[in-house]
Amino acid sequence: MKAQHIFYWGDIDAYGLEILNGYREDGVPAASLLMDSHTYETYERFGTNTGANGEPIKPGPVRSLPALTEPEHALYTRLRDPDHLQHRRIEQERIPLTTALSVVRSQLETSES
Repeated sequence: MKAQHIFYWGDIDAYGLEILNGYREDGVPAASLLMDSHTYETYERFGTNTGANGEPIKPGPVRSLPALTEPEHALYTRLRDPDHLQHRRIEQERIPLTTALSVVRSQLETSES
């Protein structure tokens, strides 16, 4: 049985976007949820600059991620930029589940139209 819709909702950070790119390169037609510049700006105040181990999240090199959309790649590049002064990660847990549910419902309605 094949899934009709596959959504990926990861942390808004470079690693989350690299994971999304990897799924797509492996043939998984995943649509990202709440991993865009608008969501980043809305929830940035809840972000962090440290990883789970307490180490600082460093800018890092910009990798070629051909499976990202242009807006996703723009956000990825922004998060990798050494001059970026805002938080480098917003964990998806900081975004209300009701917001995510609303986006899923909206995407499902759009795909059924």
